[in-house]
Amino acid sequence: KIALRTLVRDKTYALINVSGLALAVGCCLILGVYLHSELTYDHSHVNYKRIFRVVNEFEINGKANSFALTSAALGPMLKEENGDVQAYVRFLGGGANGSRNFLTHDGVGYYWRDTYVVDPNVFEVFTHKILYGDPKTALDSPTSIAISHRLARRYFGDKNPIGETLSSDGNDAQVTLVFEDLPENTHFKYDALFSANLGMMSTPDDINMRRRQLFGASVYTYLLMRPGYDASQWSKVSEAFFERNMKAVGDRINAKWRSWLQPLADIQLYSDLPMDQPTSNRYYLYGFIAVALFTLLVACINYMNLATARASKRAKEVGMRKILGSNRRALVVQFLAESLLLAVVAVLLGLLLAKLAVAVTPISQLLGKQISLSFAQTPQLYLWIVGLTLLVGIGAGLYPAFYLSAVMPASALVAGSKGGGRSAGLREALVFVQFLISVAVIASTLVMGAQMRYISNLSLGFDRENRVNVS
Repeated sequence: KIALRTLVRDKTYALINVSGLALAVGCCLILGVYLHSELTYDHSHVNYKRIFRVVNEFEINGKANSFALTSAALGPMLKEENGDVQAYVRFLGGGANGSRNFLTHDGVGYYWRDTYVVDPNVFEVFTHKILYGDPKTALDSPTSIAISHRLARRYFGDKNPIGETLSSDGNDAQVTLVFEDLPENTHFKYDALFSANLGMMSTPDDINMRRRQLFGASVYTYLLMRPGYDASQWSKVSEAFFERNMKAVGDRINAKWRSWLQPLADIQLYSDLPMDQPTSNRYYLYGFIAVALFTLLVACINYMNLATARASKRAKEVGMRKILGSNRRALVVQFLAESLLLAVVAVLLGLLLAKLAVAVTPISQLLGKQISLSFAQTPQLYLWIVGLTLLVGIGAGLYPAFYLSAVMPASALVAGSKGGGRSAGLREALVFVQFLISVAVIASTLVMGAQMRYISNLSLGFDRENRVNVS
């Protein structure tokens, strides 16, 4: 009640504080949704902690080259020789290799980049929301095809397409399963999966022929390891595998080989290999985190500065309360309550501003990712709002609360203020930090803007008009 009275009495102070905090909270919420999406890549797969991608390096005549692709024979051989490998899934084809697949149905055809030949157990290792069909048997038939909801809608509308036929290069494939489109924060996306039982990834029974195949690179190989497996142990497995299966051939052609495991959740941010899927740059995320923290810090410093600057107005109130029997702890609680009240209003207003920014500005296009502030899609928003309220309310209000509650009753009633070199020095330091961060961020923005203008206007060395590329 007292907090509300205080804020109503000093409307300008409340408005400045709420506006500053709301803008900071809105910025943090938008960046938080973006960062949450980037930092939770592939978490939609139930077994993501146990799934690893095998990548390898070939060293021939002293020249080493690393690849995200491996031999088609590697997965089956690793499964046979290593008890820690519980399953393998291989993907062959796709847009990463520069290929596109032309799928037709009843004379209507479209090109699709993300189509792969895959092992039939893909739906047991990776998590999918199945709309139609049986995932356990969907790819058992060599002529079967599993498709995404997006692809199904393109050809069949909203009806159940199970049993329908799609043609590719004159070969017919029967739709046996439809899965929901993979989440945006999935590093490996696909719209159509053909069965590996067609024979395109078959490995010969002869061990020597399989060993010769190991020096190729054509498929993405994912392994499902036993629970609790330590990926740091893989170097020994890789060395033993090379000695057992590849050294004889490698010595003849002066070649060496090694492999390592990439945790599924780390591929998007920590992989940079030839023949790989598109990945993110983790240093951009560090920049976004810094912007969010600096924005919130500036808003909190602004609150602290304004609160301590009002000390002269609150000093008599504090002095009178102490004379009437109030202790310092009760005063700290009162001032923190005011701060939390302001924080609640600011967070709710910040959420409204963030939703408005997402709705009316091209923020999703700017960030290259669909930004959604829906509680249904991002249940963590509830926790974020509570956390931001406590962080802003207590973080920004703690120093002013202790500063104001330390007023001496006699000096407050006589002088009407609580001076002090140390307090004034701290306020000056806070103002300095506030302006330093603001100037640094604005300068960085201007530099980046100038750099992007330079890149967009840079001469390419030829006239772009009347030039087309035919693929």
